[in-house]
Amino acid sequence: MMNQRLCMAVNSIGGTTDEQMELFKRVGFDGYAIDWEDDDMVRVKAVGDRLGMTFEYIHAPLDPITRMWRGGKEADEGLSVVLKCLEDAAAVEVPIVVCHAIGGKPELVKEREGLDRYGRIVERSKELGVRIAIENTEGEAHLAAVMKEFWEDSWVGFCWDTGHELCHNSGKDMMALYGDKIICTHINDNLGVKDFYGNTDWTDDCHLLPFDGISDWESVVDRLNKYGYDRPLCFELSRSNKPNRHESDIYNMLSLEDYVMEAYKRACRVGALKMRRAKRG
Repeated sequence: MMNQRLCMAVNSIGGTTDEQMELFKRVGFDGYAIDWEDDDMVRVKAVGDRLGMTFEYIHAPLDPITRMWRGGKEADEGLSVVLKCLEDAAAVEVPIVVCHAIGGKPELVKEREGLDRYGRIVERSKELGVRIAIENTEGEAHLAAVMKEFWEDSWVGFCWDTGHELCHNSGKDMMALYGDKIICTHINDNLGVKDFYGNTDWTDDCHLLPFDGISDWESVVDRLNKYGYDRPLCFELSRSNKPNRHESDIYNMLSLEDYVMEAYKRACRVGALKMRRAKRG
């Protein structure tokens, strides 16, 4: 898309990694991203290079990061896994590794130990030349602690997940908190918090196509523009329903090819809206 690069994450939409990447390229996406544990990064990079696509980021696994906050042997084992993810990213010259602050929404435990382990991740990222992007998810206290600890460090940035903001963060403006640090995105739509009393649940995280949920897309792009975000827009989407949810049933009526084409059209709408709103100042 002219003046706005668009990427899509390999995700639970069906087909193999190669099939998804081939489709991304065919319909018009410029780049791709992938979860570290889903494939061999060297092989994935080779496929992307053959297709002429940009490898936007690698997503670190969630469980090892969660274990880092618990202390003891399991925390050290978790740290080792995340460090290996960083090394694999550097080996294929991927510029960013996306990390959750933690999985779930527990109370802060062994906070100093967890932050010290994050410090070792940050130091290794500098040695390898790979930036860390902390994503907004559940566990806002952990996110706040990590961002406060490394706010002045240019190697630590923010990954804004637009759908997570609506469900995990109950609509709180996460860009107002961390927009100054944004270095990558997870663009997706959501239906917010289903529970009448506002209790958040992991099953609320739908990763719908843009314009299929309740997101205010003018607000989304205005906030990206406000903080001068000019890197690729990366869309993290899914055709899989969470337990007892059916929002994505309609997507599974489409072939994989038709779904990816529809995702690209929606991505273009978001990109075009961002550019139009930027021109208005």
